[in-house]
Amino acid sequence: MYRYYACATKARQGATGCKGRAIPMDRLDNLVVGHIEVRLLQPERLESTLASVLDRRQQRTERRREHLRALVQRVEVADKEGIEVGTAANPRRRPWRAIGIRGSVLKWRARQDSNLRPQA
Repeated sequence: MYRYYACATKARQGATGCKGRAIPMDRLDNLVVGHIEVRLLQPERLESTLASVLDRRQQRTERRREHLRALVQRVEVADKEGIEVGTAANPRRRPWRAIGIRGSVLKWRARQDSNLRPQA
């Protein structure tokens, strides 16, 4: 079976619709792949592209670490406020909600604390 890329207008209207030619699929595919190899897959270009990706990833990781540090500080403040304020007057008081901390952060903190405790 022979496969070709052809003009759709020529297929609908014939030779009067378009003067383009049909091109064998294998030939055009090989030309396109060869062009991509020559233009895009150069070692210098790949190196600069990957360096840029790694740099952005490192920046994002650092932003996430900073955010996590800020959350841990907020949890520590909430813990201190909870101890100082106490919960005897209002047992449902949750000081961490007042500063926007979710329960999932507190669960994470509890896991971190349990990981730091010495094993008996």
